[in-house]
Amino acid sequence: MSIGNNYKLLDILVADCQRIFREGMLMILRSITNVGNLFQAGTSSEALNEMKCNCCDLVIMDNQLPTIKGAACTREIKRLYPCTKVIVFSTDDDEEHISSMFNNGADGFLLKDTDKIEIELAIMSVINGRHYFSRDIATSVIDKTFKSINLVNPEKFKQLNNREIEILKLLYDELSSKEIAEKLFISERTVEFYRQSLIRKTGAKNIVGLIKYAISNKMIKN
Repeated sequence: MSIGNNYKLLDILVADCQRIFREGMLMILRSITNVGNLFQAGTSSEALNEMKCNCCDLVIMDNQLPTIKGAACTREIKRLYPCTKVIVFSTDDDEEHISSMFNNGADGFLLKDTDKIEIELAIMSVINGRHYFSRDIATSVIDKTFKSINLVNPEKFKQLNNREIEILKLLYDELSSKEIAEKLFISERTVEFYRQSLIRKTGAKNIVGLIKYAISNKMIKN
């Protein structure tokens, strides 16, 4: 499978406290097209140091890294290297834990019992600007969140124009900015403008937050 929408080889960092997991993941990554340099780290401190030296395109992150847990490490990587994608691997499918990872900037979330095919799909998705998580996980996160929050102010919902609503629905369908641009016959720059406008108007932090907003306002049926 070819990953990405160009010919750039991806530099990837595997950050996991278990050596056997790191070595297994590196073996899988070496068999994937478009993968370039590979790096590894056993702690969050090592991961941040590797990023400082190599500024990788993608980090495959253990949610239980020593020193700083995965959520905090993800947040720090995203702060320092906003273009770097982060896929979190975990043995824990708790809804609050998954929601926390995405709120801290994760682009993808996979359980450690996944297979090579899903790993490739996850990498392809995040590199092309999408968030990757299973529909089951996505639903559980949203359901859990709505039990503890009130609906978004309806007056805020009225501020969205028809084009913004259209793009929000396409984001829910996991289309990338490029795919949305092609579907609506507009430029990627225009799509990015609308994405930023949606985030500003709704107060969301990321795509997951936008989806929560859309469902809470009955724009999309879950």
